[in-house]
Amino acid sequence: NRAGEAVFRTTPALCRAVARRHGAEAKQVRVTIDWDLDQFGKSMATADALVTWDFPLEGLAERPPKLKNIHIIGAGVELLVPFDWLPRCVTLTNNSGVHVDKAGDYARMAIALLNNNIPKYLTGQRRKVWAPFFATDIAGKTLAVIGLGAMCGAVARARKSLGPLVIGIRLSGRPTRSVCEVYGRAKL
Repeated sequence: NRAGEAVFRTTPALCRAVARRHGAEAKQVRVTIDWDLDQFGKSMATADALVTWDFPLEGLAERPPKLKNIHIIGAGVELLVPFDWLPRCVTLTNNSGVHVDKAGDYARMAIALLNNNIPKYLTGQRRKVWAPFFATDIAGKTLAVIGLGAMCGAVARARKSLGPLVIGIRLSGRPTRSVCEVYGRAKL
């Protein structure tokens, strides 16, 4: 549906680009894009798979005779609970974990930018002011990571190349190898 972020939309141009990269396999796939769900019933009549974020759950079990997979383009599926709408022969998948490596890359960049006062330099640049700032090495400093699920766990692991001590906060307080110390939320 058009309400979501444009960056996450499947478009004809993106489908063509994927087809070019996958040659023979792509010729076995027919893609139907239905932005506003106005043709949803018709599209589902022949669909083997549904790639989506938002779709009508009511009556779904009766609609798609060939449907084998529903793929949610986000990581969270909480909005779909309870799963009593899911047809028995259909597998539900999601994008959980697909951004973990990118989160690690982003964390390394953000930690280095903040440690080296880059936001202050950019603010000064916009104001046409040169104000140098002293920055010490990242190694030996302490980084707190709040939450140690897949994404924040990637942040904790990414810091290894930079060298700070990492303290983690998680609901359970349960230890993990990606951080030096773990505390429950009460210690935050």
